[in-house]
Amino acid sequence: MGGTAQAYSSGLAGMMNNPATMGMEVKEGNLFQFAIGGLNPTISSEHKASSAKTDSSGSFIMPGFGYATKKDGLTWGVGVMAQGGMGTDYGKAGSGDLFAGGMSLLGTPTSLSGETVRSEVAVGRLIAPLAFEVNNKLTVGGSLDYVWGGMDLQMDMDGASFGQLMAGNGGSVGGSMATGLNASFGTGPGSGSGALNNVNWARFDFSDDSNFTQATKGAGFAGKLGATFKLNSQWSFGASYHSKTAMSDFKGDAKLAMGVSIDTGYAGGGRCQEPMSMQLFL
Repeated sequence: MGGTAQAYSSGLAGMMNNPATMGMEVKEGNLFQFAIGGLNPTISSEHKASSAKTDSSGSFIMPGFGYATKKDGLTWGVGVMAQGGMGTDYGKAGSGDLFAGGMSLLGTPTSLSGETVRSEVAVGRLIAPLAFEVNNKLTVGGSLDYVWGGMDLQMDMDGASFGQLMAGNGGSVGGSMATGLNASFGTGPGSGSGALNNVNWARFDFSDDSNFTQATKGAGFAGKLGATFKLNSQWSFGASYHSKTAMSDFKGDAKLAMGVSIDTGYAGGGRCQEPMSMQLFL
């Protein structure tokens, strides 16, 4: 890891970068710090061929706090820090918006669900840091990190894109959903009552309506080792090693809704919704 934060004391925030910096020129005693950050992205998505365009709104708040105590050159404590996160919130599609329409499985223009399209990813760390001043020049440190994360996703996909997944292009659709769709699909009007004629759109929906948690969750552990060396009053050097995070797959429950055309002896339409258990590999 590089950057000024590797060799300069930035308070308890140092436990996120180089834990050794927490012990640099810090007086003995107790220290408590609180921080809050915000990501306020301006995002615009556009399909140039159709001129459909949609802007994302919303802000993402990232709080953090830490406590540490220092005695006889040894600094230790605990902190909860936001590692990162981001998302989009396109709201409900209006006329001319990117998510208002698309192409069906059979290549005909179609409307999508009209529901909210948004995403949210967050990652945080519970950190137990330790730093020791070997002498007035050298400080070493490390931390054990419990890492958790989550994801919300409310996304419309037109039938043509869903068909690509069914075909194994860019992803896959399997299990009872795939076999059920294939068994139900007809060849057009008159193929039999209840047979599917077309898939207009598919919608993946999992969200817990909270600004600080997500519907799918995963967790794991990581660690850091670091050191700083003060050459003189003008120059300090620092370095740290961050281990790979052994984090589980994100898991949670979700709903899949589909807008389909159903043969009832004439060109009809319908919507079906199927709850499912979802496992994300991120």
